[in-house]
Amino acid sequence: MQVAIANGFGTAEPIHSMARALYGFVYKIQKPRPQDQSWSEKIKAYCTDVYDRAAAAKENLAGTPAAVSGYVDEVMETLRKFSDELAHSPNAARYKEVRLTLSQLYEKILMALEEAAPGPGSPQAQLLPLKPVNYYRNIFHVGMGLVAVLLYQLVLSWSLAMTLLIITLSTFVTLEITRRRYPKFNDYLVDGVFGIIVRPRERYRVNASTYYLAALTIMTAITPKPALCIGLLVLAFGDPAASLAGRRWGRKKLWQEKSVAGTSAFFLVSLVATLAYLILTLPSLAAWRMLLICTTVSAAGAATELFSRRINDNFTIPVVAAGVAAFWF
Repeated sequence: MQVAIANGFGTAEPIHSMARALYGFVYKIQKPRPQDQSWSEKIKAYCTDVYDRAAAAKENLAGTPAAVSGYVDEVMETLRKFSDELAHSPNAARYKEVRLTLSQLYEKILMALEEAAPGPGSPQAQLLPLKPVNYYRNIFHVGMGLVAVLLYQLVLSWSLAMTLLIITLSTFVTLEITRRRYPKFNDYLVDGVFGIIVRPRERYRVNASTYYLAALTIMTAITPKPALCIGLLVLAFGDPAASLAGRRWGRKKLWQEKSVAGTSAFFLVSLVATLAYLILTLPSLAAWRMLLICTTVSAAGAATELFSRRINDNFTIPVVAAGVAAFWF
């Protein structure tokens, strides 16, 4: 395989060049069009390019964790088999299988590199976790936020809410610890129970729901009810809006993979959601005060989503947004 594509991956070390190419390939085959001959030819060339980068990385793994070599071998074998199959137009199910396999290998490589040389100054700090389009996850995101706000606003007292949150968070922390010790149990949770909404990275890291519950528990304990509900709505509506808009219109980047379109959508949708909440629950507030609260909270949430990398944004966004809202209350 000796095809190279001008894809903007730069001249990084071979392992990082391969990882970036693999990252792009996973996204390329997320929505397969096997009946489109032009698209299929591009995928064949892309597959070859990633394989060549993997082969080059295999020859120069000095200083990388030992496990990375095995992961690169798996990447090459998966791509070799898939390249042979591309001549026979594999169906959508096969594309999905290959995408999931390569996604897991990418996250394993990224995790091994991060553990070997952590910190913002390391080359792997520029490698991004995979966040494929997942409409089920977006719906779940909005639904959980709405359910939490409605329950706390209309049903639960503060003491009952705290009791339920502590129990639920304790359960999730126990599951996090258990699935680390028992890989088969981890596979059951990731592939079975939560498979429809899980991101590849969450197979090996703390999942977003645990971060979300931690933020919800902390902010319920220390912020007024309106501030907490506003923080939850910013996350529930702003984050999916940023994801969808960024995928659809996010050609112009604002910071790393974050786009102007995604960040703008986060701000605007959060502004509408929080303003609707205040109009319905605190109609006595002056209009200028409502707008001031919602504008500052939405801007804070958008900025947090933009720069959250080391800490999961399902924790940082509600904490920051609810904290800013608490200032006004």
